[in-house]
Amino acid sequence: MAAIEGIEQPEDTEVPPPDPSLDELRNAISAARQSKIIYEKAADSARRRQDTAEQDSKRAQDARDSAHRETEEARRQLRELQEQTATLKASSEAMDAREQTITTRELAAEAGFREQQEKVTAEQRRELDRVSQEISTAWEVFAAQQDEERQRIRERLEREHADRTADIEVRERDLSEQATAFAKQRGQLRAEAGRLEVKAEDLTAERDRLELRVRAVAGRELDDLRQQLATAQALVEVANQEADRVRQQMTKREREWAAFGGLGAPDTYQRLREVEDNNAALRDELAQRPAMDAVRHLREIADAHRGCEAQLEDLRYAKSRLEAEIGATKLGVADLERLRDSESSYRLIIDAYKASVRDLEDRYGELTERKSRVSAFPSCSRLDADPGMRIPLRTAADPPDLADLVGHVQSLMAHAPEPRQYDDRNVRSFLAGLATSHLHLLEGISGTGKTSLPRAFAMAIGAGHDLVEVQAGWRDRHDLFGYYNTFERTFHETKFLKALYTAGLPAFANRPFFIVLDEMNLSHVEYYFADLLSKLENPDGKPIELLPAPVGEPPQRLVGGTGIRLPDNVWFIGTANNDETTLTFADKTYDRAYLLELPATRVSVKTEPRPALTPLSTQALTVAFDRAKADHKEDAEKVLAFFNTDLRPALQRLCGIGWGPRLEEQTRAYVAVVRGAGGTMEEAADHVLATKLLRKVRGRYQIRGEQLSNVKDVVLRSWKQAGLRGDPGASITLLADEKLKR
Repeated sequence: MAAIEGIEQPEDTEVPPPDPSLDELRNAISAARQSKIIYEKAADSARRRQDTAEQDSKRAQDARDSAHRETEEARRQLRELQEQTATLKASSEAMDAREQTITTRELAAEAGFREQQEKVTAEQRRELDRVSQEISTAWEVFAAQQDEERQRIRERLEREHADRTADIEVRERDLSEQATAFAKQRGQLRAEAGRLEVKAEDLTAERDRLELRVRAVAGRELDDLRQQLATAQALVEVANQEADRVRQQMTKREREWAAFGGLGAPDTYQRLREVEDNNAALRDELAQRPAMDAVRHLREIADAHRGCEAQLEDLRYAKSRLEAEIGATKLGVADLERLRDSESSYRLIIDAYKASVRDLEDRYGELTERKSRVSAFPSCSRLDADPGMRIPLRTAADPPDLADLVGHVQSLMAHAPEPRQYDDRNVRSFLAGLATSHLHLLEGISGTGKTSLPRAFAMAIGAGHDLVEVQAGWRDRHDLFGYYNTFERTFHETKFLKALYTAGLPAFANRPFFIVLDEMNLSHVEYYFADLLSKLENPDGKPIELLPAPVGEPPQRLVGGTGIRLPDNVWFIGTANNDETTLTFADKTYDRAYLLELPATRVSVKTEPRPALTPLSTQALTVAFDRAKADHKEDAEKVLAFFNTDLRPALQRLCGIGWGPRLEEQTRAYVAVVRGAGGTMEEAADHVLATKLLRKVRGRYQIRGEQLSNVKDVVLRSWKQAGLRGDPGASITLLADEKLKR
């Protein structure tokens, strides 16, 4: 703005303080840039994780392809074995034709060559017997070789399949974790994108508000300044005109007074007369003018002039302040322009991120849809597809002799590649426990062979087996069976669930299957094993529910795609260490289970090597147990009679120990099978008394030492009265140990 004429401009102007909204705007821009950097880093990390997941998926697919090729190779070998079987069958048919020819010759010889016919017949019969013996021997050798070959192939396939499955499971678990992390990262990216959009919108709104405010303030102040300036200019112009008129009159008076300085008296008189005349004329003129109003008017003009000068100074200061504000506003407008450019760039970046998120969502939807077309139980479905699991193994048709079975199993365990030596009493007791309950508890200190016994026994009789390690944090059935992951649409299959499913497949359905729960008392059995305890006590045939509704393609043997039945051929065998790291079993668990406590010292068993057993079927083993129950029913009743003598009221009175029908049924089965397996009635009675009844005095320190002494006396007296030989060694030892603790 140009300077006003006659008014001095101030040299220094005061710069107004900066607007705080501009600082907020700059902070918002800085925060948006920082968010952009974080967002870009997160996107790079997500892309790297996605690339890693795709590589892991490719490696898992290669592993599956390799397993498929090995399965095809096994199928080819199986076809070759079948072709050899067909060849052998053709040879057998040829021998049958030869036998038919010999029979025809015998009939032809009856017409008149009786003597020669008898000779030829005898020779041919000998030949036929020899050939039949050779065929039988060759068939047995071939069958044995075929069984061994199949067993080797199956074991190799099982090992390779287990390795492949474990590797695939690890990779799938890694992929699952990466997918979870990726989903979490995607959520964070979405949230960050939302925050950036909100910030961008806030910045846009703030910029618009600032522009409107700046324009309004600048326009309002400029209008005021223009109006004030116009008023001041008008006043200054009026004051200047009046000052010029007064100066002209003063100059005229000064000239007139100067004119008197060089005149004489006459002249002066003359001049005075002239002045008087002039004064008279002036008086006349003054009489025509209001003199006081003029003076007042001049004074007002002078005052107005001074006010205008002060106002002009104020206007100059306001002008300089406004010019400074206008300069700052221009800087803010420049920042707004830069912000608008940055906003456009950010919008492009956000649009790109939105496109990436949409692509990721499409990919996730595709993966989810693909997941819905596959089984939610991948491991169980692979077991269904495994050719080795579809073929039942040939088993012995006749029920075994239990006494011979104990010796045979003991020998096979002692001479196995990993020899395990157990005395015949423990082997016999374990066998009898199979007839007593489908839940076994093997107790003893570490290193006594608790885990090895069921595994070695299973390999000796050709049974299936699997080992499940119990964890200390197990609380409910989900820790045992697994749980459904709704995000991955996959059921997390535990080792226990896969073992239970395997037991029902054709390869194992006709044979016993042992699921060994190692360190079973690391957690409360009554919590995580509650469903199975109920099923073992009351087998209603209903499946154990795993899912509320089917998901995807369920495995073949899941009932309704949601539940699994408890197979009849499964025995659960739990091992337990009794130390400070474990928990005690509740009485309800002990009452439902068979209990065996292995000795702390290892035994040395000398047995002769024996050939491998033909795998035993569950049916053959059950028939053998039923036969023993029928043959040794009287011995079982004698043991029950021993329990129901003075012993029963004495245990109830002294120790608060009682029992019901469940114990009686278990005792009948156990005693009968022990007797059928070559044991004595006393051996069985002592085991049941120690493990099912006297065991309950452990940890009950309210039972005093003299009460235990009385119990011992009653046990010995009742033992003699029942006609049992010897002494109940295990029971007496247990009472003596407990008495020492009192």
